[in-house]
Amino acid sequence: MCAPLTSGLVKEARIGIGQKVLDIGGGSGEPSLTISSIVGPIRRLHKKPM
Repeated sequence: MCAPLTSGLVKEARIGIGQKVLDIGGGSGEPSLTISSIVGPIRRLHKKPM
């Protein structure tokens, strides 16, 4: 549903392999999933319900 929007965000932010990304207010978690598929394995993930 939001994947096209997330793809645009990733492109504009120049997110790449090995980078650290902080997703604040990730909502459904879709942006985190898309970004994690690009940067590689997640070593730490903290999600706090809003």
